[in-house]
Amino acid sequence: MYSRFCLVLILTALPNVTRAAEAHTAVSPRNALEERLLADAADGDLDELTLIEAALIAAGIADEKEVASYVARYQTLLVDLDGQCAALPAEARVRTAFRVLHQRILTGAYDAHCSSLRTTLDDGRFNCVSATILFHAMCVHVGLQPQTVSTPDHVFSQLDLAGIGDIQTTCANWLDSPRAVERTGHSPADDVVSRRLLTPVQLLGKVYYNTGVELLQSGDFAAAVAALQVSVRLDKDDCVARDNLLAGWNNWSLAEEDAGRLPRAAELVERGLRWEPSYAPLLANDLHIHQRWALQLCDDGRYEQALQLLQRCHARRPEARLFDLGRVAVVALWSESLFRLGQFEEAFRVFDDAQRMLAGSAGWDECEEALICRSVASLMRKGSRAQALQLCTRGIERLPESARLLRQHRDLTQ
Repeated sequence: MYSRFCLVLILTALPNVTRAAEAHTAVSPRNALEERLLADAADGDLDELTLIEAALIAAGIADEKEVASYVARYQTLLVDLDGQCAALPAEARVRTAFRVLHQRILTGAYDAHCSSLRTTLDDGRFNCVSATILFHAMCVHVGLQPQTVSTPDHVFSQLDLAGIGDIQTTCANWLDSPRAVERTGHSPADDVVSRRLLTPVQLLGKVYYNTGVELLQSGDFAAAVAALQVSVRLDKDDCVARDNLLAGWNNWSLAEEDAGRLPRAAELVERGLRWEPSYAPLLANDLHIHQRWALQLCDDGRYEQALQLLQRCHARRPEARLFDLGRVAVVALWSESLFRLGQFEEAFRVFDDAQRMLAGSAGWDECEEALICRSVASLMRKGSRAQALQLCTRGIERLPESARLLRQHRDLTQ
């Protein structure tokens, strides 16, 4: 039966995005063995580890002795395979390896979530990733040259031999009956356009991808993002894995925002944007979270921190109008609060300090005049004419060409 290796989990729907130019964003290995795997796979090939060893490490085994124990268990099967394949032609070796795979290893039920080679060797459960890894390794062991084929929701094997071709590794009777669409529910020929050959390293990326998708579904964003980062590192051409990674960053940040942890939410957005600077949901979330954070700081009277926050955002995204105008808005709120308290000179100091930062910013040129006039009008409404006149006079000293301030001054002195 045809089997899917994943449930594609794009948590925010959008078209495919352009891959980031910097593909080697740092990945933190879970343990020393995974660090060794990533180092070995860095050039796109496995030179020190075998595919079986690497797959066991990808399954989460962190102890070298435990890996060796599983490898020894696997190798006992190869003794039988060697004996059965001696002197056989290539096609017969393929069929023998496939039969041994299903009779000796894939003895449990098909499980769409079972990409772990450890689980497969323990109880026989499998999916197309674990089955294809094992079949690939067994074919290589008997002198064959298998290839792994990926479609958007599946992997399977292929051998360039007469009478063989594509092999659905999860289907025990695949080589013994016609490969009809009616039997499998799927024809690999339907995926010719989307077929992609995978190296063994890229096939390992599917183990991490499936793990990451399951963790996203369970809401364990930190572990999901970690797994998907490794998946993308191992297969930089896997657009589905990259999209899920970016969706993971985005949804993790939203979860942190919902919990009120705005600094953490903002950090996660920025980390995601380092992987893909053009990912639209992250760009939108970047604006939303930083705006909310800046407003919270202003509500707490921490205007300077809010201004510094938006200035940092503007420095990395100068094209974002919200970050540009947001800085002006924070200065306005800050100075207006000082005007209300009668701290006129402190408010003017805020303007003077901001001038160096905001010169050329949209709306800045009229900001000071508008705020002074509004504050003067507010003081007049409250009956504080003396303070209103003091502020208006000080404003004219700073902005002698302001017709609005001159008009207010006439009203106050008549």
